[in-house]
Amino acid sequence: LSAAQVAALATRQIAALGTDQLAGLSTQQLAALTSAQLGAFGSRQLGALSAAAIDALDPAALIGLKTAALAVLTSAQLAQLGNDAAGASHIDLLSTQQIAALRGTVFAGLSTRQIAALSTAQAATLSSAQIAVLDTS
Repeated sequence: LSAAQVAALATRQIAALGTDQLAGLSTQQLAALTSAQLGAFGSRQLGALSAAAIDALDPAALIGLKTAALAVLTSAQLAQLGNDAAGASHIDLLSTQQIAALRGTVFAGLSTRQIAALSTAQAATLSSAQIAVLDTS
């Protein structure tokens, strides 16, 4: 399928994709997904994406990710979440609910730049477990 064809899939079709099918999507195909389509991803589907696949997601579409799905991200996936070619983070595009849903252990993978990109409201939602793993050195 072309990126345009993948972008034309309905959310119910996206939700029905198996992890093996998602693994077969190219970074260009993943980059074409909309916020609504990303919202159709379940935790199993999101957890199956590689760090490179996570990096390919359109930063503007990240807000569509369900909080329950985000809870399965690994530190390697989170470290790539919304990084652009220059390494700038778009983690600030996540809602406070999405930030709060992330497991504390994945925060060890955040760069200083990603931590600095969090808004005051996002930082206020961090749990003690999330804060405890931040490298302050």
